[in-house]
Amino acid sequence: MITITIKNIEGVSNYLKKSSAEILEAMKQGLVDGMSLFQAKFTKDQLQGPPGLNVLTGALRRSFTVDRLRDDLVRMSINSPYFWIHQMGGVINMKAKLLTIPACEDAIRHTASDYDLAFSWPIFKSTGKKALVERSSGKVYFWLRESVTIPKSLYLFESFEQEGEQIIRDAIKKRLMQLRN
Repeated sequence: MITITIKNIEGVSNYLKKSSAEILEAMKQGLVDGMSLFQAKFTKDQLQGPPGLNVLTGALRRSFTVDRLRDDLVRMSINSPYFWIHQMGGVINMKAKLLTIPACEDAIRHTASDYDLAFSWPIFKSTGKKALVERSSGKVYFWLRESVTIPKSLYLFESFEQEGEQIIRDAIKKRLMQLRN
């Protein structure tokens, strides 16, 4: 939570030659501006490939929205089912089927049903790895796993603590300075 206090709003009002209501409105708009700027910076810094995430469809990036809910409340929403696994890290377990993990460049952005593949059990006897291989060549397209561990790869909360508050304060200051002109 960010708290910005103006101890002498009458003095600020006289200095800017604007009413208290105009000053508060500028601060509210600055809050929205600041959240939008933080959202854009976070998206650019962490959702465009290393060190954050590789972008295949852009769905996570497009799921970020900023809304002004009330005069004093702005919400940044992330409407993506897989945001939290990337933010916190964790294990994805399959209950009935196996996960297909791309094993070659040709498999990226594809599903196993896109190819004529056969199940290989196990393909490497020494490791016991299961795979889906191309019937004609034996090329491994997908590794089969019961679960995968996803490392933490997004740092939204840390970024907000490090940069977000200052971005918002600067946006509010900019809106207030525009009142002077």
